[in-house]
Amino acid sequence: MTKKEFLDDLNKRLKRLPEQERSDAIKFYEEYFDEAGAENEQKVIAELRSPAHIASKILFEYAEKEASSVKVFKKKEDKKSDSAKDGVKAVWFTILGIFAAPIAIPLAIAFALVVIGLIIGLVGLIFGLIIGSCVLVLKAFILLFVDPASALLLVGLMLLAIGITRACYDVVKWVIQSISKFVRK
Repeated sequence: MTKKEFLDDLNKRLKRLPEQERSDAIKFYEEYFDEAGAENEQKVIAELRSPAHIASKILFEYAEKEASSVKVFKKKEDKKSDSAKDGVKAVWFTILGIFAAPIAIPLAIAFALVVIGLIIGLVGLIFGLIIGSCVLVLKAFILLFVDPASALLLVGLMLLAIGITRACYDVVKWVIQSISKFVRK
């Protein structure tokens, strides 16, 4: 493909653009080729990829520019009505906030107290199970010489208490991590 073929194909693909925009784009790429020189023509074509690629970029940029100019024009035209609408929205959100506060604040406090109570209860359970396991170990050691069957039963209960303690620890850890993730958001 030559420079002329590239620019002709690009010009055909830019038919949807206004004449001024199309001629500016073609002129830009003609200058781009000229600056590179005739010896680098193929390098420039490889760098630009294809006329279709360049045309799609130009059309996208033009559409984006048109969309933003329409928004700016619309903002200037409807500035009074938009600011009035924004003012009404602000008043409504303020009213909703005032009416929701007597409901939302106590609910948030109650939720926080329930979570704190749950954590304290689980921590207490963990300490109770640890102390209970220690008592079972002592009792099993004492019974080991008197009644070995009862000692083995107590060792089994102690192992069960250790397992429950570990499960409660994991639950408390998960609850605290979930609360910290929720608070960070």
